[in-house]
Amino acid sequence: MSESDPGMEPGPWLEALAEATAELSTTTLELEGCKVIGPRRSEGDLSGGYIALIGDKCSVQIAVAASPETCRTIAGRLFEMDAEEAQELPDGDVADAIGEVVNIVAGGVKSRMAPYDATLQLGLPFVIEGVIESTKRLRTEYLEADLGGGMQVVLVAIVDTRHAANAAA
Repeated sequence: MSESDPGMEPGPWLEALAEATAELSTTTLELEGCKVIGPRRSEGDLSGGYIALIGDKCSVQIAVAASPETCRTIAGRLFEMDAEEAQELPDGDVADAIGEVVNIVAGGVKSRMAPYDATLQLGLPFVIEGVIESTKRLRTEYLEADLGGGMQVVLVAIVDTRHAANAAA
């Protein structure tokens, strides 16, 4: 497997994630569009929806993370609420909405990466609040983006290099 193989590098996954997030922004969330701000060194202390994409050639986690306030605003957009109503949403509803957002985005990533690995399957989404630390076998990249309306998110791609190496063997 070469260094440019998507199974080993998070870059192609992050690109597909940015495209799928832009699509979500303009369709489901009815915003003006997602603008990539640029790379970021870490996710930071944010809440995020994570989901696995696992196939014969790779094992990848993708995430959409944001501040708690932005997560509430995103949830409100998903539930077609105004900004004030969204701030009153129970934490469980916000977590469900962020899990659904990452699930929608993961479907877009899966479609975009199907030419690389047609066996990709989605895992179950989960939501984490706080900092995720990578191990040596994981390659992680972060990208900061603006969904529109000043809602900044961090997109995360985590590639399990052990799975990719085993698939190549």
